[in-house]
Amino acid sequence: MEDLNAKFEVTYDHYQELINSGDFDGDMYDKVDGVMNVIWSSEDAVGAYFDQLESDGDKRQYIEDFINACEWLISWNHEFSDDDYSIIAKRVIDERIKR
Repeated sequence: MEDLNAKFEVTYDHYQELINSGDFDGDMYDKVDGVMNVIWSSEDAVGAYFDQLESDGDKRQYIEDFINACEWLISWNHEFSDDDYSIIAKRVIDERIKR
């Protein structure tokens, strides 16, 4: 059986390490909560919201969305405005639908 809580922790730690190594701008990483909040209609921080999820399907989807949001933020090379939360959220959801 897949331990989704452990998978989330490993994934979360991976992006923290990318910040520490300079491969992910910390200011951009701070925006991941906002992107995930748009996607999941939440106001909680990423980890707190994940802990509230009950189904394995939701947890798997949340991890996938978190990874995609982080990857979009890593590659974002524009100024970031409040509208960009929705733009990135839409891109993450569009990637989800393609699979």
